[in-house]
Amino acid sequence: MGTAHFEIAPSEGLTAGPPGRVRSLSLPSAGPLALAMVLVAVAIGGAWWLFGRGNSDTVRLSLTVPREGSMVFRVHNSAGANADFIGEFEFDSEFEGILTLRTRSVDGDMARVTGLLDISRLIWNGRPETGRPTLRARFRLRSDGNVVAGKSFNPGVPAGTYDPLVAGLSPDLPPHAVKLGDAWNDEYQFRDKGVRVHVTTSSKFLRIEELRGVMVAVVQGTRTLDLSTPRDRKKGVVGTITVNQTAWIDPVLGKVLRMSATISGSITESGRGRPATAQATERLELTAL
Repeated sequence: MGTAHFEIAPSEGLTAGPPGRVRSLSLPSAGPLALAMVLVAVAIGGAWWLFGRGNSDTVRLSLTVPREGSMVFRVHNSAGANADFIGEFEFDSEFEGILTLRTRSVDGDMARVTGLLDISRLIWNGRPETGRPTLRARFRLRSDGNVVAGKSFNPGVPAGTYDPLVAGLSPDLPPHAVKLGDAWNDEYQFRDKGVRVHVTTSSKFLRIEELRGVMVAVVQGTRTLDLSTPRDRKKGVVGTITVNQTAWIDPVLGKVLRMSATISGSITESGRGRPATAQATERLELTAL
């Protein structure tokens, strides 16, 4: 079982020399405080070596998808929306489940994956919903964390979803090595059921911290999706979706350990009588298992 690395490169400018010599320490005589200081120093030293000495060097942040096997996440979504296409219609929902991303193929920095979402709990307007089957969707995931083709996972009632096209798997990641504090912008386009989507992103390498025993890079970003349809279409769609998200990324394995996002949007559809507008806000959490 191998892995396909999406242009994963070692930290530029980092050369691992021979480990320095340290004096031996008699732990029983050192005391708990001294031992704690040693452990902290080791942790800080590891992060310093991994992410760049003195923050002057750089690290590559890019996702790695296994050529075989899968990535598994716990998903939590809570949402609220109102729409005027059926009078005044409001709802709130919440669901939890397990998302499994199985690799179909890898070509350069693009992977085709099949997503399976097993919903374990779904509440709509305060009422538990049962009998939800496993949801399936196929999409194309890039090494920068963006999804450029695919479908959303819809639980089957007016509810929040996990839409990879909207949230991706992480904030947009840079095409080059970066250091702490660096920021970058990007833009791309795709079509979804005849709707043109223009995406602009703004991201930043925010900090380094420990998560589940791993030193991770914390990347924060904003993603804006502008939706429109050609004028000659009988049904028109126009709207904007904004995603504010943070991801905790293991730069060595190219793996997202956690991603949280707040999503808000307003979409207007015309061509079926009077225009109908829907507004929604979602909170999404992905946690790697």
